[in-house]
Amino acid sequence: MQYKMLDKPLMLLETVSMVHKYVNGLELKDIVPSRDSCNETWRHTQHCRAKKLLQLTARICRDVDRNDPEMLRFFGTVECGCDYTCLALILTCSFVPCGLAYPNFWENVEAICKTWEEFQTKGYWIQSRSSVALIFSRDLDSPGDLLRQVKALNYPGDFRMELLDALMHFRQTVYRMAELIEPLSCRLEEAYREEPEVLGELRDFWNQKTQNEEDAASLVRFFGAEESRDVVGETWIAPTYMNSNILVAVGAENSLWELDHNVLLLGSLISTDSITRQDSIELDSISAILKCLADRKRLEILHRLARERSYGLALAESIGMDPGHVSRNLGMMHNYGFVKQEREILRTYYHADRQTVHDFLMRVEEAIFS
Repeated sequence: MQYKMLDKPLMLLETVSMVHKYVNGLELKDIVPSRDSCNETWRHTQHCRAKKLLQLTARICRDVDRNDPEMLRFFGTVECGCDYTCLALILTCSFVPCGLAYPNFWENVEAICKTWEEFQTKGYWIQSRSSVALIFSRDLDSPGDLLRQVKALNYPGDFRMELLDALMHFRQTVYRMAELIEPLSCRLEEAYREEPEVLGELRDFWNQKTQNEEDAASLVRFFGAEESRDVVGETWIAPTYMNSNILVAVGAENSLWELDHNVLLLGSLISTDSITRQDSIELDSISAILKCLADRKRLEILHRLARERSYGLALAESIGMDPGHVSRNLGMMHNYGFVKQEREILRTYYHADRQTVHDFLMRVEEAIFS
């Protein structure tokens, strides 16, 4: 396989990733490498890179208002189990394969918009989601219109409606997001010019890996291929600095994107020893949610709320539990979307959300058998 290392970063994705971290106050512990990373030397390099990332982010975003409503709309974190994403990441990461040829900020914005419009024209639909992006399909039966596609995604209910609105007004939404962060992108691009070693070190690392036969074979596994012959043609490799854990691998044979080359986008903390990390993210998320449900009392609460709505004190009395314990359990299940709240003047009522439970069980099946 031939490798082409891209020299210019995708400035739109770099900026979105940077602002997402800043708006949500992500700390060093949120982006340091996991224990499955490679040797101590590389792990130390990753820690230094993560520290540099935080310093650069703080300097560039020094005048950003974290509480600005528009900033929160685009960059406020959405939690789905162990996954953390935001509207801006979904609108950009979902279209990385089409954007590598357009590293320029505004060219990338336009390429994303045109790709979405082409997807709609050709009848592509949202099949599922990864940790930060949407996954599209045209080979299987669509679940229905855009509303049904978004409802099937494992996101909190309020965010699903926000995402639906963004997709229905895609060009307007993406351009508004871009206008909001363009000044920050200019600062970040200038910082990269002033400190070329920031991205240069990453490119050097992956350049070295592509020259080593064993490491090159490891790279192939990013595509889910068992042997190097299963991935043919040229592979474009794009290291991204600000997005620490992203991994996007698309083969040229994937007709959805109509590429004449393979695509490999690698976060700044990804190494050849991190190959299984992305595969395990979905399982980690599912495992965390299953732990929430793997409790006899919580299942009893959910069962009762499936029959009729109720409030905390009434549930505690009917089940024979401490009201504080019931409240904590309701809060946990509400965080995962299994129960919904209805606030009234004197009480907050809860009821089980059948669709969320169904969607989660479908997600479990897909993760196990995919």
